[in-house]
Amino acid sequence: MRVPALLTHITDELIPYLSAAENLHRGTLDPLTEARFIQTLLLEQGMDNAKLAGALNHTETWVKGRLELLFLPKDLQERISDKSLSIAGAMELQWIVNDDLRRNVTQRAVDYGASAKTIRDWVDALDQANLTVKIVESAHDLIIKAAKSEPILLECFCCTIDYDPTKLQYQLLCDNCRKAIQDGNATARQGTPPETTEAGA
Repeated sequence: MRVPALLTHITDELIPYLSAAENLHRGTLDPLTEARFIQTLLLEQGMDNAKLAGALNHTETWVKGRLELLFLPKDLQERISDKSLSIAGAMELQWIVNDDLRRNVTQRAVDYGASAKTIRDWVDALDQANLTVKIVESAHDLIIKAAKSEPILLECFCCTIDYDPTKLQYQLLCDNCRKAIQDGNATARQGTPPETTEAGA
């Protein structure tokens, strides 16, 4: 009995890739190994995402998603490889740029078996907290800059006009009001410095 077969020419360079592709179809490769294999095919074989997706019987979205794993922080890649963290969870955690904080949140996610949605909520909460801190810090900086660029003025107790604090004496009185009070002139009105008569005038 003869069995029809299709013979194709396979170069020695393609044999390792065919073996890896077979393992990929069987699901025996971890996601990071798949990602590196895909990257190799794209770079060394000159294939584009669409052609490679068709050859691997996957979608372009899947190919793109695997390639994105190569840009994750190393600690998240290790969690994916040891299967302690899902790909979806790792993709959410990557937005925590502080390494120590990301590792702490990742460990918490692993300990609690947190879903990707829960992790996203944690990351959003951290982003909101960071935003609040930045707003407060920005406001503080603006206040400091304003204090440096504009003189601080205090109101005279008598006429209520603003003066440089160094010009106010006694009960926050300007020189005019202080002199008027000392001379017995109690006719100063708020908003109008009292007129004083120079001695000997």
